[in-house]
Amino acid sequence: MKKLLVIAAVAAALVTFTACKGATDSVRNAADAASNTADAAAKTADAAADTAKAGADAADATAKAAEDTADAVKDAAEHADETAAAAGNAAANAAADTAKDAANAAIDAAAKDAKDAVNN
Repeated sequence: MKKLLVIAAVAAALVTFTACKGATDSVRNAADAASNTADAAAKTADAAADTAKAGADAADATAKAAEDTADAVKDAAEHADETAAAAGNAAANAAADTAKDAANAAIDAAAKDAKDAVNN
């Protein structure tokens, strides 16, 4: 009977060991799955942060380009009066020079005609 009790005790210990090992393996598998899920979530969060940063950088670049364009338009508007005045002055000077040249040519021609009239 003692042998039977020893065999029963060994069988019970073997069953308990097998059950505990199975439970331990299940806990380890669940822990590994949870760790993998956490790693995947961290990678997803990193990717989302990278995407958000890229979007913010693009928005900053667009805002800078718009600001630069506005500054260029403002500068052109501020200098438009100066540019127009310079063009007007150049045109007036050219017209005055042309008129002066024509008047001098007319005076020279009249003087020549008068000289020719006196000499003939």
